[in-house]
Amino acid sequence: MLFTFFLAKIQIIQHGIARVAVGDQPENIYEQISGISFITNMIMEHIKPEESIILNVLAANVDFATCDSICMSRRVDTTGQRTLAVVTKSDQSPDGLLEKVTLNDVNIGLGYICVRNRIKDETYQEARLQESKLFETHPLLSKIDKSMIELNKLPRILTSIPDAMAEFMQIVGSLKETFQKILIRGALEYDDKEMHCNARFGEINGEVLEEANGIRLPFFLSNSAFLYLLKKKVNNVSELPINFLNKVFGCLENVCGRVLMDHCGNHSQLLPSIKKASLNVMLRMKEKLVERVTEMIEMEKFTDYTCDPDFINFWNKLMGKGRDDFLNAITECLSTFRVEGYGSIGIEHLLFVPITKRDQAFDLKMRMAAYWKIVLLRMVDWIALELRFVIVKMVNKELEMEIVSEVMVRGGGMERMLDEPTSVALKRERLQKSISLLQESKQIIQQVMDRI
Repeated sequence: MLFTFFLAKIQIIQHGIARVAVGDQPENIYEQISGISFITNMIMEHIKPEESIILNVLAANVDFATCDSICMSRRVDTTGQRTLAVVTKSDQSPDGLLEKVTLNDVNIGLGYICVRNRIKDETYQEARLQESKLFETHPLLSKIDKSMIELNKLPRILTSIPDAMAEFMQIVGSLKETFQKILIRGALEYDDKEMHCNARFGEINGEVLEEANGIRLPFFLSNSAFLYLLKKKVNNVSELPINFLNKVFGCLENVCGRVLMDHCGNHSQLLPSIKKASLNVMLRMKEKLVERVTEMIEMEKFTDYTCDPDFINFWNKLMGKGRDDFLNAITECLSTFRVEGYGSIGIEHLLFVPITKRDQAFDLKMRMAAYWKIVLLRMVDWIALELRFVIVKMVNKELEMEIVSEVMVRGGGMERMLDEPTSVALKRERLQKSISLLQESKQIIQQVMDRI
């Protein structure tokens, strides 16, 4: 009886819900089959019993949610706890396959097995070898989890305080290592561009410098106006460093949230405390950095100093070629002329002033242009250096201390880790049942094969 059942099931899979004619099958095979309710009833009869495993064979290039076999299996196994899927033609349609099997919108409880079909005259051994190579080297398919069952991904059951402490310290150590890779060493741990922090911070830095270079200010004639001119110049960029820090710490919060979910997602009893600790650390570090940046901006407003030799070099260059351009613009009665690294400068008001005043105004503007270039680079360099120092300090020391304090002192301690969340416990029970069912099915099939 068992042997007959097994063969009947194979026949149903081969002919029960065929859509495309194969070999000598009639062209209207789908219409013929779908019109016979007997076939549908036979399939439902075999997949309805709770003790049976439902195997769905799906092509990688189809919408899983609309497949007839999926629709039928969900009618009798709504949670998917006894449904297994084999995905064929993975090599032909790799795009989006990872998302399909990861999101699992159709509830395949026993997991997916993705395969590569044999090509032309390949032997079985050759096909398996090529399949193994494909799933190891393909940029998309290699990311598909090789494990069919999720049980090993669940946190182990903790029965004592020492066990909980060891697990907690492992989590903290793992978080610290990941943050060091991403935020300090610049390792590409994630494919997501937003997780490439060094590159992202560089982009934000460039945006700030570009915005600052685009600012235009009115012209001043008196040499004594240099500090006043400088103050107005700095005032116009004073919000840019703060905006920069807001963007960077917003990026850090996103990165932190992603890493925490990856490392602590299965420990829902700890996740709120660890999130709170992480946000507290970042907020505290941000406030200190904003305070220091604000002080730096004030310093640039009221003092003018540099020992950078590029200031003199650039100033001399502007006083040479820049003066020729300036005089040509005056001669041609132009309203503006451009200064390298500074932009357009209005000169219409200088067309009819005495030459001495005009020369004083030009000298002042060139000194301001040369000095402003130093100020911008100094501000950007200083903020970047401070930010890097804060991140290193946060990852190597502050974050770990805050997490331990939040969990151990304010968050209820290790006892919370001994209470497994209901959702995890139910998932563990479901997966264990599924594994037992698969093992039993394997034994039955092996017995059948031994009788053939």
